[in-house]
Amino acid sequence: MDIDEHLAHLATAGQWPDWLIAADAWWDGLELTTRTGTSQEEVKEWLDSAFGAGSTEWREGDALELKLDDPRTSDFTGIRVTSRSQPETAAGHPRIPLLRERQITRQLAEPLARPRDRFADEVQVMAFHSFKGGVGRTVHAVAIA
Repeated sequence: MDIDEHLAHLATAGQWPDWLIAADAWWDGLELTTRTGTSQEEVKEWLDSAFGAGSTEWREGDALELKLDDPRTSDFTGIRVTSRSQPETAAGHPRIPLLRERQITRQLAEPLARPRDRFADEVQVMAFHSFKGGVGRTVHAVAIA
């Protein structure tokens, strides 16, 4: 299972807990941004429900790890789960922009509002963005045209 993809699916489906603000999955760890006051036990319980019972373990004392499938061994193989808290504001959960390829947030479940003002003759503008710079953006832009 792709951790990043699964977390994005859960966010899109509105299945994130209120305390979870953002998630970043890396090759060697999972970084969660949580609301201030969220306990590590709450994080563990939710990860176990999201990825399956027994998916997390406390390792090396108080380090939480998410279990990975490793057909080479029956021993626990996991990635470290770290969480940093972020205070909540009156406007809801603030999002501090990070210069990363993608940050999964609960806003994936919320559609973007279309602008109220329209261009002359009902012209619509579309934007295509790519971090990698491959041909995908060009192919899609030509197909849309």
